[in-house]
Amino acid sequence: MHGKLFHEAVISAPANKVWDIYSTPKLGHLINQSLTSFLNVELLNGDGGEGSAVMIKFQSGAAPLVERVTKIDNENRIKVAELIEGCFLEIGFQLYRLSYEIIEKEANISIVKTTIEYEIEEQFISNVVFLTTKPFEAFATVVDLYLTEKSHVIFPEN
Repeated sequence: MHGKLFHEAVISAPANKVWDIYSTPKLGHLINQSLTSFLNVELLNGDGGEGSAVMIKFQSGAAPLVERVTKIDNENRIKVAELIEGCFLEIGFQLYRLSYEIIEKEANISIVKTTIEYEIEEQFISNVVFLTTKPFEAFATVVDLYLTEKSHVIFPEN
């Protein structure tokens, strides 16, 4: 079975500034500094672009997951990553694909459209209840606060 979940968040900043965070390892860095009680993001290889692998560790003790960035489209401001290890793949999902699209609404207003696309084996269909956009809603809130309140996050040099 195939399915999709969507979430849209409004960010009070220009789309190019929002994209600068979502399209680079800056997103993981912000998450690590702002959501430390929830999760930790670690770049395993690459520079954050296509082909890079990222490990996400949950503070709850849940098994970590690894995703690979499969697409960075700077023109359309779309980033796509697929789960390649752990988490949902262990409970019957054959595909878990996450995409972020940064949409310019107005000069200083952007929309972050998050889409989770999944494929799951029929016998595991009850596990769809574990899918949620809540973490991605929190990520958007962190980015919005960073961009609007000019928080003093220092990004490491690449």
